[in-house]
Amino acid sequence: MPIRSSMYILGIWDGTDSGAALIDSSNIIYASNEEKFTGILMEPSFPSNSIKAALNYANIKPSDVKEIAFCSMDTEGNARRIAKRLNENIYNYEIGNFGGPNLEHFKRKIKYISEDIGTSPMCRYLGKNHVYKNLKSLGFRDFNLHEVNSQLAESALSAFTSPFNDSLVITMDINGGGLSGIVSTFKKGKLESQINIKPKNSIGRIYSQASSILGMHGDLDAKRLMEMSIYSYPYSINDNIIKGILDVDGTYIHSKYGPLRQYKLLRDIAWKYPKERFSYMVQQEIEYLFSKFTESAIDRYSIKDIVIGGEIASNTKLNYKIGHTENISNLYISPYPSKGGRALGSAMYLNYELNGISHYNFIPYLGESYSEEAIEDAAKSNRLKPERENQKDQAEHAAELIEDGNYVLWFQGRSEYSRLGLGNRSILSSTRDDRAKGRLDKYIKREGLFYNYGASLLSEDASAMTDYEQGRVQELMSVAHQVKEEAKPAMHSVMRIDGSVDIQTVSNENPSFRHLLEHLNHLSGYGSVLNTGMNLSMRSVALTPEDAIYTMLLSNSKYLFMDGFTFIRKKGIS
Repeated sequence: MPIRSSMYILGIWDGTDSGAALIDSSNIIYASNEEKFTGILMEPSFPSNSIKAALNYANIKPSDVKEIAFCSMDTEGNARRIAKRLNENIYNYEIGNFGGPNLEHFKRKIKYISEDIGTSPMCRYLGKNHVYKNLKSLGFRDFNLHEVNSQLAESALSAFTSPFNDSLVITMDINGGGLSGIVSTFKKGKLESQINIKPKNSIGRIYSQASSILGMHGDLDAKRLMEMSIYSYPYSINDNIIKGILDVDGTYIHSKYGPLRQYKLLRDIAWKYPKERFSYMVQQEIEYLFSKFTESAIDRYSIKDIVIGGEIASNTKLNYKIGHTENISNLYISPYPSKGGRALGSAMYLNYELNGISHYNFIPYLGESYSEEAIEDAAKSNRLKPERENQKDQAEHAAELIEDGNYVLWFQGRSEYSRLGLGNRSILSSTRDDRAKGRLDKYIKREGLFYNYGASLLSEDASAMTDYEQGRVQELMSVAHQVKEEAKPAMHSVMRIDGSVDIQTVSNENPSFRHLLEHLNHLSGYGSVLNTGMNLSMRSVALTPEDAIYTMLLSNSKYLFMDGFTFIRKKGIS
Protein backbone atom coordinates (compact mmCIF):
# COMPACT_ATOMS: atom_id res chain seq x y z
CA MET A 1 0.00 0.00 0.00
CA PRO A 2 1.46 3.44 -0.92
CA ILE A 3 2.43 5.71 1.96
CA ARG A 4 0.48 8.95 2.26
CA SER A 5 2.77 11.97 2.56
CA SER A 6 2.86 13.91 5.87
CA MET A 7 0.42 11.59 7.53
CA TYR A 8 0.83 12.19 11.23
CA ILE A 9 -0.32 9.46 13.58
CA LEU A 10 -0.76 10.18 17.26
CA GLY A 11 -0.70 7.34 19.77
CA ILE A 12 -1.96 7.79 23.31
CA TRP A 13 -2.09 5.71 26.46
CA ASP A 14 -4.24 7.07 29.28
CA GLY A 15 -3.78 4.37 31.92
CA THR A 16 -1.04 4.06 34.54
CA ASP A 17 2.18 5.65 33.21
CA SER A 18 0.21 7.52 30.55
CA GLY A 19 1.90 9.12 27.58
CA ALA A 20 1.77 10.16 23.93
CA ALA A 21 3.78 9.52 20.77
CA LEU A 22 3.79 11.07 17.30
CA ILE A 23 5.03 9.38 14.15
CA ASP A 24 5.12 10.28 10.45
CA SER A 25 5.79 7.60 7.87
CA SER A 26 8.56 5.45 9.40
CA ASN A 27 9.95 8.25 11.56
CA ILE A 28 9.32 8.52 15.29
CA ILE A 29 9.00 12.25 15.83
CA TYR A 30 8.32 12.45 19.55
CA ALA A 31 7.43 10.24 22.50
CA SER A 32 7.16 10.98 26.20
CA ASN A 33 5.20 10.10 29.31
CA GLU A 34 3.01 12.32 31.42
CA GLU A 35 4.88 11.74 34.68
CA LYS A 36 7.78 13.83 33.41
CA PHE A 37 5.49 16.86 33.10
CA THR A 38 3.50 16.42 36.30
CA GLY A 39 6.23 14.95 38.52
CA ILE A 40 3.80 12.23 39.67
CA LEU A 41 5.31 8.75 39.31
CA MET A 42 3.29 6.45 37.05
CA GLU A 43 0.89 9.32 36.26
CA PRO A 44 -2.52 7.74 35.38
CA SER A 45 -4.34 10.80 33.98
CA PHE A 46 -5.09 11.68 30.36
CA PRO A 47 -1.75 12.68 28.76
CA SER A 48 -2.68 16.25 27.83
CA ASN A 49 0.82 17.64 28.49
CA SER A 50 2.50 14.91 26.44
CA ILE A 51 0.14 15.49 23.52
CA LYS A 52 0.73 19.24 23.55
CA ALA A 53 4.49 18.70 23.76
CA ALA A 54 4.40 16.33 20.78
CA LEU A 55 2.52 18.87 18.65
CA ASN A 56 4.84 21.69 19.73
CA TYR A 57 7.95 19.66 18.92
CA ALA A 58 6.63 18.87 15.42
CA ASN A 59 5.40 22.48 15.04
CA ILE A 60 1.94 21.34 14.00
CA LYS A 61 -1.63 22.01 15.13
CA PRO A 62 -4.24 19.49 16.35
CA SER A 63 -6.02 19.91 13.01
CA ASP A 64 -2.95 18.48 11.23
CA VAL A 65 -3.47 15.08 12.91
CA LYS A 66 -6.22 13.01 11.36
CA GLU A 67 -5.41 9.52 12.69
CA ILE A 68 -5.25 8.84 16.43
CA ALA A 69 -4.76 5.48 18.15
CA PHE A 70 -5.54 4.67 21.76
CA CYS A 71 -5.16 1.41 23.68
CA SER A 72 -8.04 -0.75 24.82
CA MET A 73 -8.65 -1.38 28.52
CA ASP A 74 -10.59 -3.92 30.54
CA THR A 75 -13.73 -3.14 32.54
CA GLU A 76 -11.75 -1.73 35.46
CA GLY A 77 -9.60 0.38 33.14
CA ASN A 78 -12.56 1.93 31.36
CA ALA A 79 -14.21 2.63 34.72
CA ARG A 80 -11.02 4.42 35.75
CA ARG A 81 -11.11 6.42 32.52
CA ILE A 82 -14.58 7.69 33.27
CA ALA A 83 -14.58 8.02 37.09
CA LYS A 84 -11.80 10.35 38.30
CA ARG A 85 -12.25 9.46 41.99
CA LEU A 86 -12.05 5.72 41.26
CA ASN A 87 -8.91 6.30 39.20
CA GLU A 88 -7.26 8.19 42.06
CA ASN A 89 -8.16 5.53 44.64
CA ILE A 90 -6.88 2.61 42.55
CA TYR A 91 -3.74 4.51 41.58
CA ASN A 92 -2.92 5.33 45.22
CA TYR A 93 -3.33 1.69 46.20
CA GLU A 94 -1.19 0.52 43.25
CA ILE A 95 1.78 2.70 44.20
CA GLY A 96 1.44 2.06 47.92
CA ASN A 97 0.37 5.51 49.10
CA PHE A 98 -1.66 3.78 51.80
CA GLY A 99 -1.96 0.27 53.20
CA GLY A 100 -4.54 -2.40 52.46
CA PRO A 101 -7.95 -0.72 52.04
CA ASN A 102 -11.14 -1.72 53.81
CA LEU A 103 -12.86 -4.79 52.39
CA GLU A 104 -9.57 -5.78 50.73
CA HIS A 105 -10.72 -9.32 49.90
CA PHE A 106 -13.88 -8.01 48.23
CA LYS A 107 -12.00 -5.32 46.28
CA ARG A 108 -9.38 -7.82 45.15
CA LYS A 109 -12.13 -10.15 43.98
CA ILE A 110 -13.77 -7.37 41.96
CA LYS A 111 -10.38 -6.50 40.45
CA TYR A 112 -9.74 -10.05 39.26
CA ILE A 113 -13.28 -10.44 37.91
CA SER A 114 -12.97 -7.20 35.91
CA GLU A 115 -9.60 -8.31 34.52
CA ASP A 116 -10.75 -11.80 33.58
CA ILE A 117 -14.05 -10.90 31.88
CA GLY A 118 -12.43 -8.39 29.56
CA THR A 119 -14.52 -5.49 28.28
CA SER A 120 -18.21 -5.28 27.51
CA PRO A 121 -19.42 -3.36 24.41
CA MET A 122 -20.93 -0.69 26.68
CA CYS A 123 -17.62 -0.22 28.55
CA ARG A 124 -15.76 0.08 25.27
CA TYR A 125 -18.22 2.66 23.97
CA LEU A 126 -18.06 4.77 27.13
CA GLY A 127 -14.26 4.51 27.28
CA LYS A 128 -13.82 5.55 23.65
CA ASN A 129 -16.27 8.41 24.11
CA HIS A 130 -14.26 9.64 27.09
CA VAL A 131 -11.03 9.61 25.05
CA TYR A 132 -12.83 11.40 22.20
CA LYS A 133 -14.07 14.19 24.50
CA ASN A 134 -10.60 14.73 25.97
CA LEU A 135 -9.12 15.06 22.50
CA LYS A 136 -11.84 17.49 21.43
CA SER A 137 -11.06 19.64 24.47
CA LEU A 138 -7.44 19.88 23.23
CA GLY A 139 -8.57 21.21 19.85
CA PHE A 140 -8.62 18.06 17.71
CA ARG A 141 -11.30 18.13 14.99
CA ASP A 142 -12.33 15.80 12.15
CA PHE A 143 -10.08 12.94 13.19
CA ASN A 144 -10.42 9.17 13.10
CA LEU A 145 -10.10 7.52 16.50
CA HIS A 146 -8.86 3.92 16.41
CA GLU A 147 -8.86 1.46 19.30
CA VAL A 148 -5.77 -0.79 19.41
CA ASN A 149 -5.55 -3.90 21.56
CA SER A 150 -3.04 -3.19 24.33
CA GLN A 151 -1.11 -6.41 23.78
CA LEU A 152 -0.91 -5.76 20.03
CA ALA A 153 0.49 -2.31 20.80
CA GLU A 154 3.19 -3.88 22.97
CA SER A 155 3.87 -6.48 20.25
CA ALA A 156 4.19 -3.78 17.59
CA LEU A 157 6.60 -1.71 19.70
CA SER A 158 8.72 -4.79 20.37
CA ALA A 159 8.71 -6.30 16.86
CA PHE A 160 8.94 -3.12 14.79
CA THR A 161 11.97 -1.75 16.66
CA SER A 162 13.86 -5.05 16.60
CA PRO A 163 16.59 -5.72 13.99
CA PHE A 164 15.04 -9.05 12.95
CA ASN A 165 13.28 -9.69 9.65
CA ASP A 166 11.51 -12.72 11.12
CA SER A 167 10.87 -13.16 14.82
CA LEU A 168 8.69 -14.77 17.43
CA VAL A 169 7.18 -12.03 19.60
CA ILE A 170 6.06 -12.78 23.15
CA THR A 171 4.47 -10.05 25.25
CA MET A 172 3.21 -10.57 28.79
CA ASP A 173 2.18 -8.19 31.54
CA ILE A 174 2.52 -8.79 35.27
CA ASN A 175 -1.20 -8.12 35.46
CA GLY A 176 -3.64 -7.60 32.68
CA GLY A 177 -7.20 -7.20 31.57
CA GLY A 178 -8.98 -9.25 28.95
CA LEU A 179 -5.59 -10.46 27.76
CA SER A 180 -2.33 -10.39 29.67
CA GLY A 181 -0.15 -11.70 26.86
CA ILE A 182 0.11 -12.54 23.17
CA VAL A 183 2.44 -14.73 21.11
CA SER A 184 2.80 -13.35 17.59
CA THR A 185 4.82 -14.20 14.52
CA PHE A 186 6.56 -11.44 12.59
CA LYS A 187 7.50 -12.55 9.07
CA LYS A 188 8.32 -10.43 6.03
CA GLY A 189 6.87 -7.33 7.64
CA LYS A 190 3.64 -9.03 8.69
CA LEU A 191 2.67 -9.25 12.37
CA GLU A 192 0.15 -11.98 13.18
CA SER A 193 -1.27 -12.85 16.60
CA GLN A 194 -1.11 -16.62 17.22
CA ILE A 195 -1.76 -17.32 20.93
CA ASN A 196 -3.77 -15.27 23.42
CA ILE A 197 -2.94 -15.58 27.12
CA LYS A 198 -5.72 -14.81 29.56
CA PRO A 199 -4.99 -13.12 32.91
CA LYS A 200 -6.01 -16.17 34.95
CA ASN A 201 -3.34 -18.24 33.14
CA SER A 202 -0.64 -15.58 33.15
CA ILE A 203 2.84 -16.27 34.46
CA GLY A 204 3.02 -12.56 35.17
CA ARG A 205 0.12 -12.73 37.64
CA ILE A 206 2.20 -14.90 40.00
CA TYR A 207 4.88 -12.20 39.98
CA SER A 208 2.30 -9.46 40.50
CA GLN A 209 0.61 -11.22 43.40
CA ALA A 210 3.90 -12.07 45.11
CA SER A 211 5.08 -8.48 44.75
CA SER A 212 1.83 -7.23 46.30
CA ILE A 213 2.19 -9.64 49.23
CA LEU A 214 5.67 -8.22 49.88
CA GLY A 215 4.39 -4.65 49.76
CA MET A 216 5.68 -3.87 46.27
CA HIS A 217 3.36 -2.15 43.85
CA GLY A 218 3.00 -2.38 40.09
CA ASP A 219 5.51 -0.94 37.64
CA LEU A 220 6.95 1.25 40.35
CA ASP A 221 8.66 -1.74 41.99
CA ALA A 222 8.58 -4.10 39.01
CA LYS A 223 12.18 -5.27 39.53
CA ARG A 224 12.31 -5.17 43.33
CA LEU A 225 11.24 -8.79 43.90
CA MET A 226 13.86 -9.92 41.38
CA GLU A 227 16.53 -7.89 43.19
CA MET A 228 15.45 -9.31 46.56
CA SER A 229 15.63 -12.90 45.28
CA ILE A 230 19.37 -12.57 44.68
CA TYR A 231 19.97 -12.41 48.44
CA SER A 232 18.54 -15.89 49.04
CA TYR A 233 20.60 -19.03 49.30
CA PRO A 234 19.97 -20.90 46.00
CA TYR A 235 18.39 -24.33 45.96
CA SER A 236 16.95 -26.82 43.48
CA ILE A 237 13.68 -26.07 41.72
CA ASN A 238 12.52 -29.53 42.76
CA ASP A 239 12.45 -28.22 46.33
CA ASN A 240 10.47 -25.13 45.35
CA ILE A 241 7.02 -25.46 46.95
CA ILE A 242 5.57 -22.82 44.59
CA LYS A 243 6.23 -25.16 41.68
CA GLY A 244 2.98 -26.47 40.24
CA ILE A 245 0.73 -23.46 40.78
CA LEU A 246 0.84 -23.08 36.98
CA ASP A 247 1.33 -25.77 34.36
CA VAL A 248 2.92 -25.24 30.96
CA ASP A 249 1.96 -27.92 28.47
CA GLY A 250 3.48 -27.00 25.12
CA THR A 251 2.17 -23.52 24.36
CA TYR A 252 -0.78 -23.91 26.73
CA ILE A 253 -0.56 -22.29 30.16
CA HIS A 254 -3.04 -23.39 32.79
CA SER A 255 -3.52 -22.18 36.35
CA LYS A 256 -4.65 -24.85 38.81
CA TYR A 257 -6.39 -22.28 40.99
CA GLY A 258 -8.60 -19.25 40.69
CA PRO A 259 -6.88 -15.88 41.27
CA LEU A 260 -8.06 -15.48 44.88
CA ARG A 261 -7.08 -19.03 45.81
CA GLN A 262 -3.70 -18.55 44.12
CA TYR A 263 -3.15 -15.30 46.02
CA LYS A 264 -4.00 -17.00 49.34
CA LEU A 265 -1.61 -19.89 48.62
CA LEU A 266 1.23 -17.48 47.83
CA ARG A 267 0.46 -15.40 50.91
CA ASP A 268 0.50 -18.47 53.17
CA ILE A 269 3.89 -19.49 51.75
CA ALA A 270 5.26 -15.96 52.16
CA TRP A 271 4.33 -15.97 55.86
CA LYS A 272 6.36 -19.14 56.48
CA TYR A 273 9.66 -18.08 54.89
CA PRO A 274 12.03 -15.09 54.93
CA LYS A 275 11.08 -12.65 52.20
CA GLU A 276 14.35 -13.22 50.33
CA ARG A 277 13.67 -16.94 50.09
CA PHE A 278 10.05 -16.38 49.06
CA SER A 279 11.27 -13.97 46.36
CA TYR A 280 13.75 -16.58 45.16
CA MET A 281 10.97 -19.17 44.87
CA VAL A 282 8.85 -16.83 42.76
CA GLN A 283 11.72 -15.68 40.54
CA GLN A 284 12.91 -19.24 40.01
CA GLU A 285 9.41 -20.42 39.13
CA ILE A 286 8.67 -17.70 36.60
CA GLU A 287 12.06 -18.26 34.96
CA TYR A 288 11.28 -21.98 34.70
CA LEU A 289 7.73 -21.47 33.38
CA PHE A 290 8.57 -18.70 30.92
CA SER A 291 11.61 -20.57 29.57
CA LYS A 292 9.54 -23.72 29.09
CA PHE A 293 6.78 -21.76 27.35
CA THR A 294 9.29 -19.98 25.08
CA GLU A 295 10.99 -23.23 24.10
CA SER A 296 7.60 -24.75 23.20
CA ALA A 297 6.70 -21.69 21.11
CA ILE A 298 10.01 -21.91 19.25
CA ASP A 299 9.41 -25.59 18.50
CA ARG A 300 5.86 -24.84 17.33
CA TYR A 301 6.67 -21.96 14.98
CA SER A 302 10.31 -22.78 14.08
CA ILE A 303 11.52 -19.23 14.63
CA LYS A 304 14.67 -18.78 16.73
CA ASP A 305 14.97 -14.98 16.88
CA ILE A 306 12.93 -14.00 19.93
CA VAL A 307 11.44 -10.65 20.91
CA ILE A 308 10.03 -10.11 24.42
CA GLY A 309 7.82 -7.19 25.48
CA GLY A 310 5.33 -6.16 28.11
CA GLU A 311 5.95 -5.70 31.82
CA ILE A 312 7.48 -9.17 32.22
CA ALA A 313 10.41 -7.95 30.07
CA SER A 314 11.47 -5.53 32.82
CA ASN A 315 12.75 -8.60 34.71
CA THR A 316 16.36 -8.52 33.56
CA LYS A 317 17.30 -11.83 35.21
CA LEU A 318 14.47 -13.56 33.37
CA ASN A 319 15.66 -12.00 30.11
CA TYR A 320 19.15 -13.40 30.70
CA LYS A 321 17.68 -16.85 31.31
CA ILE A 322 15.67 -16.68 28.07
CA GLY A 323 18.65 -15.37 26.12
CA HIS A 324 20.70 -18.39 27.17
CA THR A 325 18.06 -20.95 26.26
CA GLU A 326 19.67 -23.55 24.01
CA ASN A 327 17.47 -23.22 20.91
CA ILE A 328 17.39 -19.38 20.75
CA SER A 329 19.56 -17.63 18.16
CA ASN A 330 19.08 -13.98 19.12
CA LEU A 331 17.07 -12.09 21.73
CA TYR A 332 15.67 -8.55 21.62
CA ILE A 333 13.90 -6.82 24.51
CA SER A 334 11.26 -4.11 24.03
CA PRO A 335 12.78 -0.62 24.39
CA TYR A 336 10.01 0.28 26.86
CA PRO A 337 8.95 -2.90 28.75
CA SER A 338 6.09 -1.31 30.66
CA LYS A 339 2.57 -0.03 30.12
CA GLY A 340 4.19 3.32 29.38
CA GLY A 341 5.32 2.05 25.97
CA ARG A 342 1.76 1.55 24.76
CA ALA A 343 1.44 5.08 23.38
CA LEU A 344 4.22 4.53 20.85
CA GLY A 345 3.16 0.93 20.25
CA SER A 346 -0.42 1.93 19.43
CA ALA A 347 0.80 4.57 16.94
CA MET A 348 3.08 1.99 15.33
CA TYR A 349 0.32 -0.58 15.06
CA LEU A 350 -2.08 1.91 13.45
CA ASN A 351 0.63 2.98 10.99
CA TYR A 352 1.13 -0.70 10.18
CA GLU A 353 -2.60 -1.13 9.57
CA LEU A 354 -2.92 2.00 7.43
CA ASN A 355 0.41 2.12 5.60
CA GLY A 356 2.12 -1.24 6.09
CA ILE A 357 5.11 0.28 7.96
CA SER A 358 6.70 -2.34 10.20
CA HIS A 359 10.26 -1.17 10.88
CA TYR A 360 11.67 1.81 12.79
CA ASN A 361 15.19 2.85 13.67
CA PHE A 362 14.62 3.30 17.40
CA ILE A 363 16.86 5.66 19.37
CA PRO A 364 15.60 6.31 22.91
CA TYR A 365 16.09 10.09 22.89
CA LEU A 366 12.61 11.13 21.75
CA GLY A 367 11.48 13.73 24.29
CA GLU A 368 12.11 17.38 25.11
CA SER A 369 15.26 19.42 24.47
CA TYR A 370 15.97 22.96 25.66
CA SER A 371 17.66 26.04 24.27
CA GLU A 372 20.60 27.92 25.80
CA GLU A 373 18.17 30.71 26.70
CA ALA A 374 15.96 28.28 28.65
CA ILE A 375 18.96 26.99 30.61
CA GLU A 376 20.20 30.54 31.31
CA ASP A 377 16.73 31.57 32.51
CA ALA A 378 16.55 28.55 34.85
CA ALA A 379 20.00 29.39 36.23
CA LYS A 380 19.10 33.05 36.79
CA SER A 381 15.84 32.20 38.54
CA ASN A 382 17.86 30.10 41.01
CA ARG A 383 20.64 32.72 41.32
CA LEU A 384 23.25 30.40 39.83
CA LYS A 385 26.12 31.35 37.52
CA PRO A 386 27.28 28.34 35.50
CA GLU A 387 30.48 28.21 33.48
CA ARG A 388 30.46 27.61 29.71
CA GLU A 389 32.22 24.60 28.16
CA ASN A 390 32.00 23.10 24.71
CA GLN A 391 30.54 19.60 24.37
CA LYS A 392 33.88 17.79 24.15
CA ASP A 393 35.47 19.62 27.07
CA GLN A 394 32.37 19.11 29.19
CA ALA A 395 32.39 15.35 28.58
CA GLU A 396 36.10 15.15 29.47
CA HIS A 397 35.61 17.32 32.57
CA ALA A 398 32.80 15.06 33.81
CA ALA A 399 34.84 11.92 33.10
CA GLU A 400 37.79 13.27 35.13
CA LEU A 401 35.53 14.04 38.09
CA ILE A 402 34.04 10.55 37.93
CA GLU A 403 37.50 9.00 37.80
CA ASP A 404 38.43 11.01 40.91
CA GLY A 405 35.55 9.43 42.87
CA ASN A 406 32.76 11.98 42.38
CA TYR A 407 29.24 11.59 41.06
CA VAL A 408 27.86 14.08 38.51
CA LEU A 409 24.43 15.06 37.21
CA TRP A 410 24.42 14.78 33.42
CA PHE A 411 21.68 16.60 31.44
CA GLN A 412 22.02 16.66 27.66
CA GLY A 413 19.86 16.94 24.52
CA ARG A 414 16.48 15.28 24.23
CA SER A 415 15.04 13.37 27.17
CA GLU A 416 14.77 9.58 27.05
CA TYR A 417 11.59 7.70 26.18
CA SER A 418 12.17 5.49 29.17
CA ARG A 419 11.75 5.38 32.93
CA LEU A 420 15.55 5.03 33.09
CA GLY A 421 18.38 7.46 32.54
CA LEU A 422 20.19 6.40 29.37
CA GLY A 423 22.82 9.12 29.11
CA ASN A 424 20.76 12.28 28.65
CA ARG A 425 19.02 12.60 32.04
CA SER A 426 21.44 10.61 34.18
CA ILE A 427 23.47 10.60 37.37
CA LEU A 428 26.88 9.09 36.72
CA SER A 429 29.65 7.74 38.90
CA SER A 430 32.48 5.21 38.81
CA THR A 431 31.83 1.50 38.35
CA ARG A 432 35.05 0.84 40.29
CA ASP A 433 34.69 3.10 43.33
CA ASP A 434 31.96 2.69 45.96
CA ARG A 435 32.52 6.10 47.57
CA ALA A 436 30.36 8.11 45.18
CA LYS A 437 27.79 5.32 45.04
CA GLY A 438 27.42 5.51 48.82
CA ARG A 439 26.77 9.24 48.69
CA LEU A 440 24.37 8.71 45.80
CA ASP A 441 22.45 6.15 47.88
CA LYS A 442 22.34 8.38 50.94
CA TYR A 443 21.52 11.80 49.52
CA ILE A 444 19.61 11.18 46.28
CA LYS A 445 18.15 7.71 45.69
CA ARG A 446 17.46 6.45 49.25
CA GLU A 447 16.15 3.18 47.81
CA GLY A 448 17.46 0.80 50.47
CA LEU A 449 19.08 -2.60 50.19
CA PHE A 450 17.17 -4.23 47.34
CA TYR A 451 18.12 -1.77 44.64
CA ASN A 452 20.87 -1.98 42.06
CA TYR A 453 22.31 0.49 39.60
CA GLY A 454 23.02 -0.32 35.97
CA ALA A 455 26.14 0.38 33.93
CA SER A 456 26.65 2.09 30.58
CA LEU A 457 29.49 0.60 28.53
CA LEU A 458 31.11 1.36 25.23
CA SER A 459 29.57 -1.23 22.91
CA GLU A 460 33.01 -2.48 21.84
CA ASP A 461 34.07 -2.96 25.48
CA ALA A 462 30.91 -4.70 26.72
CA SER A 463 32.03 -8.17 25.64
CA ALA A 464 35.41 -7.73 27.38
CA MET A 465 33.75 -6.91 30.70
CA THR A 466 30.61 -9.08 30.61
CA ASP A 467 29.28 -12.10 28.73
CA TYR A 468 27.49 -9.80 26.29
CA GLU A 469 28.29 -11.05 22.79
CA GLN A 470 29.88 -8.49 20.50
CA GLY A 471 27.72 -7.59 17.51
CA ARG A 472 24.40 -8.52 19.12
CA VAL A 473 21.55 -6.04 19.42
CA GLN A 474 21.98 -2.87 21.44
CA GLU A 475 20.82 -3.14 25.03
CA LEU A 476 19.12 -0.52 27.17
CA MET A 477 19.58 -1.90 30.70
CA SER A 478 17.43 -4.82 29.58
CA VAL A 479 19.49 -7.93 30.45
CA ALA A 480 21.37 -8.87 33.65
CA HIS A 481 24.66 -10.02 32.14
CA GLN A 482 27.34 -11.81 34.13
CA VAL A 483 30.53 -9.84 34.79
CA LYS A 484 33.71 -11.62 33.73
CA GLU A 485 36.09 -12.58 36.52
CA GLU A 486 38.92 -10.35 35.33
CA ALA A 487 36.56 -7.34 35.10
CA LYS A 488 34.96 -7.66 38.55
CA PRO A 489 37.27 -5.10 40.23
CA ALA A 490 36.27 -2.60 37.53
CA MET A 491 32.52 -3.27 38.00
CA HIS A 492 32.43 -3.48 41.78
CA SER A 493 29.94 -0.67 42.45
CA VAL A 494 27.31 -1.92 39.96
CA MET A 495 27.73 -5.68 40.26
CA ARG A 496 25.13 -7.66 42.22
CA ILE A 497 26.25 -10.27 44.73
CA ASP A 498 25.60 -12.95 42.10
CA GLY A 499 28.00 -11.26 39.68
CA SER A 500 25.36 -9.78 37.36
CA VAL A 501 24.77 -6.25 36.10
CA ASP A 502 22.20 -4.58 33.83
CA ILE A 503 24.01 -2.87 30.94
CA GLN A 504 23.41 -0.21 28.33
CA THR A 505 25.66 -0.52 25.30
CA VAL A 506 26.59 2.86 23.78
CA SER A 507 27.59 3.25 20.12
CA ASN A 508 27.30 6.40 17.99
CA GLU A 509 23.67 7.24 18.79
CA ASN A 510 24.75 9.58 21.61
CA PRO A 511 28.04 11.34 20.70
CA SER A 512 28.41 13.39 23.89
CA PHE A 513 27.81 10.46 26.23
CA ARG A 514 30.05 8.24 24.13
CA HIS A 515 32.88 10.77 24.33
CA LEU A 516 32.56 10.78 28.13
CA LEU A 517 32.91 6.97 28.13
CA GLU A 518 35.84 7.11 25.72
CA HIS A 519 37.66 9.57 27.97
CA LEU A 520 37.00 7.33 30.99
CA ASN A 521 38.49 4.49 28.97
CA HIS A 522 41.55 6.67 28.28
CA LEU A 523 41.90 7.50 31.99
CA SER A 524 41.28 4.08 33.55
CA GLY A 525 41.31 1.51 30.77
CA TYR A 526 37.56 0.87 31.14
CA GLY A 527 34.81 2.57 29.13
CA SER A 528 32.15 2.09 31.78
CA VAL A 529 30.12 4.25 34.14
CA LEU A 530 27.46 3.71 36.80
CA ASN A 531 24.27 5.20 35.32
CA THR A 532 20.96 5.90 37.06
CA GLY A 533 18.10 8.27 36.27
CA MET A 534 18.35 11.92 37.33
CA ASN A 535 15.62 11.83 39.95
CA LEU A 536 15.14 12.00 43.68
CA SER A 537 13.42 9.15 45.50
CA MET A 538 9.73 8.84 44.55
CA ARG A 539 9.99 11.48 41.82
CA SER A 540 10.07 11.14 38.06
CA VAL A 541 13.27 11.56 36.04
CA ALA A 542 14.14 15.22 35.36
CA LEU A 543 12.72 16.68 32.17
CA THR A 544 13.46 20.43 32.19
CA PRO A 545 16.48 22.52 33.23
CA GLU A 546 14.44 23.58 36.26
CA ASP A 547 13.97 19.90 37.21
CA ALA A 548 17.71 19.26 36.95
CA ILE A 549 18.58 22.30 39.07
CA TYR A 550 15.91 21.32 41.61
CA THR A 551 17.49 17.86 41.84
CA MET A 552 20.93 19.36 42.33
CA LEU A 553 19.82 21.85 44.99
CA LEU A 554 17.57 19.55 46.99
CA SER A 555 20.20 16.79 47.11
CA ASN A 556 22.97 19.36 47.73
CA SER A 557 24.91 17.86 44.82
CA LYS A 558 28.05 19.61 43.64
CA TYR A 559 28.28 19.02 39.88
CA LEU A 560 25.67 19.44 37.16
CA PHE A 561 26.59 19.38 33.45
CA MET A 562 23.83 20.74 31.24
CA ASP A 563 24.21 21.19 27.46
CA GLY A 564 27.39 23.27 27.61
CA PHE A 565 26.69 24.83 31.01
CA THR A 566 28.64 23.54 34.01
CA PHE A 567 27.19 24.17 37.49
CA ILE A 568 29.60 23.77 40.41
CA ARG A 569 28.51 24.39 43.99
CA LYS A 570 31.53 24.91 46.26
CA LYS A 571 29.95 23.29 49.33
CA GLY A 572 28.00 20.65 47.44
CA ILE A 573 28.24 16.88 47.91
CA SER A 574 29.88 14.82 45.21
